[in-house]
Amino acid sequence: MRSQMVSIHSKEENNFLTSITNATYYWLGGKRNRYSNVTSKWDDGTPFNFENWRRENFENSPFEFIQFEKGFWIYFMNEKIGQLCQRSA
Repeated sequence: MRSQMVSIHSKEENNFLTSITNATYYWLGGKRNRYSNVTSKWDDGTPFNFENWRRENFENSPFEFIQFEKGFWIYFMNEKIGQLCQRSA
């Protein structure tokens, strides 16, 4: 079973993941370079063409990994939580 951490490309995908997760926190397969403030990128190489950031926590955060929290995204790190994974059909 070849899988990788999930990338999200639409509101529909984001809503689907929200509906199947139990309102807890998960890691997404994206990150940014916190030292150069480079645009976020997905680990699977697909375009970063959709965002759903929680309003109060994305622009000036010192963290680099993307956490999925009840449908919203935040930058965070150093927390032991589950990962959302995907695989090709």
